[in-house]
This record gives sequence, C-alpha cells and structure tokens, in this order.
Amino acid sequence: MEQPSKVDQVHALCEELFGDRPRNFLSGGSPFIDISRPNFHDSKSEFLLELKAVKAVIGHCEGILFQLVGQDRDAPPHVEMMDRLEPVINLYALQGSGSARINSPNDLAVRNVVDTGFHHSSLLVIIRMIEAYRRRLAELKQQEADFWNVSNRPPNYYARTIALRFARLFAQERGIKPTIGTVSDGNHPSTDYGRALEDLFRILGIKANVRSAGEWAIPQLVEADWNPPLNHLSGGLLGMGFEKVSTGATISPVVHELMKTEKKVPK
Repeated sequence: MEQPSKVDQVHALCEELFGDRPRNFLSGGSPFIDISRPNFHDSKSEFLLELKAVKAVIGHCEGILFQLVGQDRDAPPHVEMMDRLEPVINLYALQGSGSARINSPNDLAVRNVVDTGFHHSSLLVIIRMIEAYRRRLAELKQQEADFWNVSNRPPNYYARTIALRFARLFAQERGIKPTIGTVSDGNHPSTDYGRALEDLFRILGIKANVRSAGEWAIPQLVEADWNPPLNHLSGGLLGMGFEKVSTGATISPVVHELMKTEKKVPK
C-alpha cells in the first residue's frame, strides 16, 4: 500500500489537532501550514536582490493604499476625487472583462473581483499581498541574521522555520500562546504543541532538538497571533488579519477606512 505523502501526513496531523478543513486544490499543498524549505540563496548577491525586491513590493503596495485611502482621506477634495474615480474605475474594469470567457479558476477569481466592486476588492487583495510579502520579509531578515551576518555555524534553520510556522498556526487555531516542555521521566514533549511538533519533525525528516526549536519559536510570537484584532474585517475575508503581520503603525488607518467603506460594495 502506498505511503501517504508528507503533505497528506501533515494535513492529517493538523486535522486531528484542529478539526477538519477542506483541501485547497489550487495550492497543491496542505492548507494548514507551509512545509516548504525557505529559499536558501547561493550567494549574498542573490539574497540581497530578493530582499530589495520584497521591500520594494511592500512599499509600492502600501503607496497604492495610502494614495487611494490614506492620503488626506477626509479632506473634501480627496473625497470628491474618489467619488468620481471609484465608479469610473469599476466601470472600466467591467468593460474590460464583460466578454471574457471563464476558462480557468483564475479567470473566475478575477471576474469575481470585478463583479464585487473592482476598486474596493482590489484594495483588499493588495492588503493580502502586503501580508504575504511581509511574511517573506520576516523570513529573509531571519536568514540574513542566521546565514549572512554570522561567523559561526548557524542553527538548523529549517527546524526553526517549521517550529515558528507551526507555533503561529497553533496559536491561531487554539487562541492561546503555545508552550513547550519535557516530561520528568524522559526527554519527550509534555505539551500538545511539543508533541505535535515532534510528530511534524518526524514526518518532514527534520533531525533537530524539538524543545530547542520550540523554545526559540514561541518567543517570536506576538499577542496578535493568538488574539488577532481584525478577524472581523470584511467578514473574515482577510483571514489572519493585516495588523498581525504588519509592524507599521501607519497601516491601521487604511484598514479601518476600508472597513468603513465595506458597505459600499455592491451585493
């Protein structure tokens, strides 16, 4: 009998802990947790090129949000401009896709964005994009500290990455900060997080000390990981919440402005 794939085993492990969740056939992986290895670079120039690109994408996306939502958003000239601009942009988007055939899930996704109010829906997509790129930026900064700015042997970075990703998932699903420890009569984990992380390491073939990886990962969490402030935004459309990843204090007004305009989206 064929052995389940690593993705299937991870999915089963997470379902046992957190309950059933449908698989995302578009992603081709487990919807619970990313188990891929971080993208290690062959040279520092490759690393710096990606770091520069990720920072630029975040900056440009934030620039779009502030230009359309956060830049003098309450001033009468800005309000009047947006009252003129938004319906025109929505109309142009509809005209551009009116005769387009739906031949793939991507076509359907884009059409849904257009049909639900292109201008507003695009801003929500941009927020999601910033969230994803900020996660990658956090990983790149950790890689920089672990691999490009050290003179000694780095730790098992894959073990730490998985431990941190799983700690965030555990916090989000359980609504509590995970803990880790070992039983008094052996070296086995004594908490749900620790035992599950041990199983996860076994599935992924990670040969590292579970407790050490967990003790490094848990302090990296912030309260928003287990108590997200914006889970209600757009009826859950933003999933884990924008402020949870963004460390910039300037993003919050944009999110709240989008919440105020949510009612304008056509039904």
